[in-house]
Amino acid sequence: MDLLQKYLFIPLDIFAKSQQNKDIANKSDGWLTLFSSDEPDVIIGLLEKYPEFRDIYGEAYQICLNIEKVMEMFSEELYMLDRNTEKYMIDVMQNEFGQARNDLQEAKDSLAIKQNVLIETQNDLAEAKNDLDRMGEKYIQSVRNAVEIMRSMGLGEQEIMGRLCGQYQLGEGQAKEFL
Repeated sequence: MDLLQKYLFIPLDIFAKSQQNKDIANKSDGWLTLFSSDEPDVIIGLLEKYPEFRDIYGEAYQICLNIEKVMEMFSEELYMLDRNTEKYMIDVMQNEFGQARNDLQEAKDSLAIKQNVLIETQNDLAEAKNDLDRMGEKYIQSVRNAVEIMRSMGLGEQEIMGRLCGQYQLGEGQAKEFL
């Protein structure tokens, strides 16, 4: 911060405490006393020693006497403060809105990726189901072919059913469907 190299900061309350029971030694002390003191005896002593402060003090005194003008000054400052606060709040809200928009876009992108993965999984599942259906149809056809071969060999229904149950591990109800 460059201010520390260019300016000397003096807390007025500490200066006022350190000046108690001391005379104003120089013009710098006079300025600090003018800004920090409101005791009539100290102000009178300051104005007697440095009469050029009389106009400044007189103007400040007149402003304090005219409460309406003081209130107007405060009103203007409060208006500016309100405007600055309003602008700051708008900036904060715009930043929050921008962040929310970015978060929403990230969520949409993530959702799109997950939807693509889901579609791929559904396609793989449908393909696997089709493969399973084809294999099931081939299995059924092979059992029917086996039944036809056994019939052509002259085997009876009971014997065919026994072989179907043993070789293809079918229950009796399932084996009857092929007869």
